[in-house]
Amino acid sequence: PLSAYINESGEFSRIKLNDNILYNLFLYFIFPRCIIYTMCIIVCFNIGKLNRNNVEYAKRMEVLAEIDGMTGLYNKSKYLSILSNEYDEDSSVSVIYWDINNLKTINDTNGHEEGDELIRIVANNILVLAQENKKAFRVGGDEFVMILKDADENEALKIIRQWKDNVDSVKNKYTFEISASVGYASGRGKNLQDIIKQADENMYIEKKKYHESLNSR
Repeated sequence: PLSAYINESGEFSRIKLNDNILYNLFLYFIFPRCIIYTMCIIVCFNIGKLNRNNVEYAKRMEVLAEIDGMTGLYNKSKYLSILSNEYDEDSSVSVIYWDINNLKTINDTNGHEEGDELIRIVANNILVLAQENKKAFRVGGDEFVMILKDADENEALKIIRQWKDNVDSVKNKYTFEISASVGYASGRGKNLQDIIKQADENMYIEKKKYHESLNSR
Protein backbone atom coordinates (compact mmCIF):
# COMPACT_ATOMS: atom_id res chain seq x y z
CA PRO A 1 0.00 0.00 0.00
CA LEU A 2 0.96 3.65 -0.36
CA SER A 3 1.45 3.91 3.44
CA ALA A 4 4.47 1.64 3.10
CA TYR A 5 6.22 4.38 1.15
CA ILE A 6 5.01 7.59 2.88
CA ASN A 7 5.03 8.22 6.65
CA GLU A 8 2.45 10.12 8.72
CA SER A 9 4.13 13.45 8.04
CA GLY A 10 3.87 12.92 4.30
CA GLU A 11 7.55 12.28 3.77
CA PHE A 12 8.91 9.48 1.63
CA SER A 13 10.06 6.80 4.05
CA ARG A 14 12.32 4.74 1.77
CA ILE A 15 15.75 5.54 0.45
CA LYS A 16 15.53 9.09 -0.78
CA LEU A 17 17.05 9.70 -4.20
CA ASN A 18 16.14 13.37 -4.25
CA ASP A 19 13.74 15.81 -2.61
CA ASN A 20 11.03 15.46 -5.27
CA ILE A 21 8.39 13.22 -3.71
CA LEU A 22 6.66 12.68 -7.07
CA TYR A 23 9.88 11.34 -8.54
CA ASN A 24 10.31 8.93 -5.64
CA LEU A 25 6.66 7.85 -5.84
CA PHE A 26 7.05 7.09 -9.52
CA LEU A 27 10.32 5.21 -9.03
CA TYR A 28 9.27 3.11 -6.01
CA PHE A 29 5.48 2.89 -6.30
CA ILE A 30 4.16 3.52 -9.81
CA PHE A 31 6.92 2.14 -12.02
CA PRO A 32 7.30 -1.29 -10.29
CA ARG A 33 3.54 -1.83 -10.40
CA CYS A 34 3.39 -0.89 -14.06
CA ILE A 35 6.07 -3.51 -14.74
CA ILE A 36 4.11 -6.12 -12.76
CA TYR A 37 0.82 -5.27 -14.48
CA THR A 38 2.49 -5.33 -17.89
CA MET A 39 3.99 -8.75 -17.21
CA CYS A 40 0.61 -10.01 -15.97
CA ILE A 41 -1.04 -8.80 -19.16
CA ILE A 42 1.63 -10.50 -21.28
CA VAL A 43 1.32 -13.75 -19.31
CA CYS A 44 -2.51 -13.70 -19.51
CA PHE A 45 -2.36 -12.97 -23.25
CA ASN A 46 0.03 -15.87 -23.83
CA ILE A 47 -2.04 -18.22 -21.69
CA GLY A 48 -5.17 -17.22 -23.63
CA LYS A 49 -3.37 -17.71 -26.93
CA LEU A 50 -2.08 -21.11 -25.80
CA ASN A 51 -5.57 -22.16 -24.75
CA ARG A 52 -7.01 -21.07 -28.09
CA ASN A 53 -4.28 -22.96 -29.93
CA ASN A 54 -4.96 -26.05 -27.83
CA VAL A 55 -8.70 -25.85 -28.58
CA GLU A 56 -8.03 -25.43 -32.32
CA TYR A 57 -5.54 -28.31 -32.25
CA ALA A 58 -8.03 -30.53 -30.44
CA LYS A 59 -10.68 -29.67 -33.04
CA ARG A 60 -8.26 -30.46 -35.89
CA MET A 61 -7.35 -33.78 -34.28
CA GLU A 62 -11.04 -34.58 -33.82
CA VAL A 63 -11.70 -33.85 -37.49
CA LEU A 64 -8.66 -35.88 -38.61
CA ALA A 65 -9.82 -38.80 -36.48
CA GLU A 66 -13.08 -38.80 -38.44
CA ILE A 67 -11.56 -38.54 -41.94
CA ASP A 68 -10.32 -41.32 -44.19
CA GLY A 69 -6.77 -40.43 -45.11
CA MET A 70 -6.88 -41.72 -48.69
CA THR A 71 -10.16 -40.22 -49.86
CA GLY A 72 -11.04 -37.29 -47.59
CA LEU A 73 -14.44 -38.82 -46.89
CA TYR A 74 -15.64 -39.55 -43.37
CA ASN A 75 -14.34 -42.90 -42.14
CA LYS A 76 -16.29 -45.90 -40.90
CA SER A 77 -15.88 -44.88 -37.25
CA LYS A 78 -17.64 -41.58 -37.94
CA TYR A 79 -20.25 -43.44 -39.98
CA LEU A 80 -21.10 -45.76 -37.10
CA SER A 81 -21.14 -42.93 -34.54
CA ILE A 82 -23.75 -40.82 -36.33
CA LEU A 83 -26.23 -43.57 -37.15
CA SER A 84 -27.75 -43.58 -33.68
CA ASN A 85 -28.00 -39.87 -32.91
CA GLU A 86 -27.95 -37.62 -35.99
CA TYR A 87 -31.14 -38.40 -37.85
CA ASP A 88 -34.60 -37.58 -36.53
CA GLU A 89 -37.03 -40.46 -36.54
CA ASP A 90 -39.61 -38.59 -38.61
CA SER A 91 -37.21 -36.88 -41.03
CA SER A 92 -36.97 -38.08 -44.62
CA VAL A 93 -33.67 -39.81 -45.38
CA SER A 94 -32.10 -41.21 -48.54
CA VAL A 95 -29.06 -43.45 -48.74
CA ILE A 96 -26.78 -44.05 -51.73
CA TYR A 97 -24.39 -47.00 -51.74
CA TRP A 98 -21.41 -47.35 -54.10
CA ASP A 99 -19.18 -50.35 -54.72
CA ILE A 100 -16.28 -50.09 -57.17
CA ASN A 101 -16.31 -52.56 -60.04
CA ASN A 102 -13.27 -54.69 -60.92
CA LEU A 103 -10.96 -53.25 -58.27
CA LYS A 104 -9.32 -56.63 -57.64
CA THR A 105 -8.72 -57.13 -61.36
CA ILE A 106 -7.08 -53.73 -61.67
CA ASN A 107 -4.94 -54.39 -58.60
CA ASP A 108 -3.82 -57.74 -60.03
CA THR A 109 -3.16 -56.55 -63.58
CA ASN A 110 -2.15 -52.89 -63.21
CA GLY A 111 -0.83 -52.81 -59.66
CA HIS A 112 -2.12 -51.44 -56.40
CA GLU A 113 -1.08 -47.88 -57.22
CA GLU A 114 -3.64 -47.73 -60.01
CA GLY A 115 -6.14 -49.52 -57.79
CA ASP A 116 -5.66 -46.83 -55.15
CA GLU A 117 -6.02 -44.18 -57.83
CA LEU A 118 -9.33 -45.72 -58.88
CA ILE A 119 -10.55 -45.55 -55.27
CA ARG A 120 -9.57 -41.89 -55.05
CA ILE A 121 -11.29 -41.01 -58.35
CA VAL A 122 -14.57 -42.61 -57.33
CA ALA A 123 -14.37 -41.10 -53.84
CA ASN A 124 -13.41 -37.60 -55.01
CA ASN A 125 -16.42 -37.47 -57.28
CA ILE A 126 -18.58 -38.43 -54.30
CA LEU A 127 -16.87 -35.89 -52.06
CA VAL A 128 -17.60 -32.94 -54.37
CA LEU A 129 -21.31 -33.71 -54.04
CA ALA A 130 -21.24 -33.98 -50.24
CA GLN A 131 -22.68 -31.05 -48.27
CA GLU A 132 -23.79 -30.38 -44.71
CA ASN A 133 -26.97 -32.42 -45.17
CA LYS A 134 -25.28 -34.95 -47.48
CA LYS A 135 -22.58 -36.77 -45.53
CA ALA A 136 -20.39 -39.24 -47.41
CA PHE A 137 -18.37 -42.09 -45.89
CA ARG A 138 -15.86 -44.72 -46.88
CA VAL A 139 -17.22 -47.79 -45.14
CA GLY A 140 -14.96 -50.41 -46.74
CA GLY A 141 -11.99 -50.74 -49.04
CA ASP A 142 -14.07 -49.99 -52.12
CA GLU A 143 -17.48 -49.22 -50.61
CA PHE A 144 -18.94 -45.77 -50.03
CA VAL A 145 -22.17 -44.48 -48.51
CA MET A 146 -23.85 -41.10 -48.70
CA ILE A 147 -26.68 -40.28 -46.30
CA LEU A 148 -28.95 -37.47 -47.46
CA LYS A 149 -30.92 -35.74 -44.71
CA ASP A 150 -34.33 -34.26 -45.53
CA ALA A 151 -34.10 -35.72 -49.02
CA ASP A 152 -36.38 -37.95 -51.03
CA GLU A 153 -35.81 -40.44 -53.85
CA ASN A 154 -35.61 -37.68 -56.48
CA GLU A 155 -32.74 -36.02 -54.63
CA ALA A 156 -30.89 -39.34 -54.46
CA LEU A 157 -31.33 -39.90 -58.18
CA LYS A 158 -30.08 -36.38 -58.86
CA ILE A 159 -26.89 -37.06 -56.87
CA ILE A 160 -26.33 -40.36 -58.71
CA ARG A 161 -26.73 -38.68 -62.10
CA GLN A 162 -24.32 -35.92 -61.13
CA TRP A 163 -21.80 -38.46 -59.92
CA LYS A 164 -22.03 -40.49 -63.14
CA ASP A 165 -21.67 -37.33 -65.25
CA ASN A 166 -18.58 -36.30 -63.27
CA VAL A 167 -17.00 -39.73 -63.68
CA ASP A 168 -17.79 -39.83 -67.40
CA SER A 169 -16.02 -36.48 -67.84
CA VAL A 170 -12.69 -37.88 -66.56
CA LYS A 171 -12.80 -41.45 -67.88
CA ASN A 172 -10.68 -40.72 -70.95
CA LYS A 173 -7.77 -39.53 -68.79
CA TYR A 174 -7.06 -43.03 -67.46
CA THR A 175 -6.04 -46.35 -68.96
CA PHE A 176 -8.23 -48.38 -66.59
CA GLU A 177 -12.01 -48.51 -66.36
CA ILE A 178 -13.66 -46.22 -63.83
CA SER A 179 -16.89 -47.86 -62.77
CA ALA A 180 -18.96 -48.48 -59.66
CA SER A 181 -22.28 -50.12 -59.02
CA VAL A 182 -24.74 -47.81 -57.27
CA GLY A 183 -27.88 -48.50 -55.26
CA TYR A 184 -30.18 -46.22 -53.30
CA ALA A 185 -33.19 -46.28 -51.01
CA SER A 186 -35.36 -43.73 -49.19
CA GLY A 187 -37.53 -43.61 -46.11
CA ARG A 188 -37.80 -42.20 -42.59
CA GLY A 189 -35.00 -41.67 -40.10
CA LYS A 190 -36.45 -44.21 -37.69
CA ASN A 191 -35.83 -46.89 -40.35
CA LEU A 192 -32.32 -45.75 -41.26
CA GLN A 193 -30.72 -49.15 -40.77
CA ASP A 194 -33.31 -50.77 -43.03
CA ILE A 195 -32.83 -48.03 -45.63
CA ILE A 196 -29.06 -48.61 -45.65
CA LYS A 197 -29.61 -52.34 -46.00
CA GLN A 198 -32.02 -51.80 -48.90
CA ALA A 199 -29.59 -49.43 -50.64
CA ASP A 200 -26.86 -52.06 -50.22
CA GLU A 201 -29.10 -54.76 -51.69
CA ASN A 202 -30.04 -52.52 -54.61
CA MET A 203 -26.37 -51.85 -55.24
CA TYR A 204 -25.67 -55.59 -55.45
CA ILE A 205 -28.51 -55.98 -57.94
CA GLU A 206 -26.76 -53.39 -60.11
CA LYS A 207 -23.42 -55.15 -59.63
CA LYS A 208 -24.96 -58.44 -60.76
CA LYS A 209 -26.28 -56.72 -63.90
CA TYR A 210 -22.83 -55.27 -64.53
CA HIS A 211 -21.14 -58.69 -64.36
CA GLU A 212 -23.84 -60.24 -66.53
CA SER A 213 -23.22 -57.56 -69.16
CA LEU A 214 -19.47 -58.33 -69.06
CA ASN A 215 -20.13 -62.04 -69.57
CA SER A 216 -22.43 -61.37 -72.50
CA ARG A 217 -19.80 -59.38 -74.43
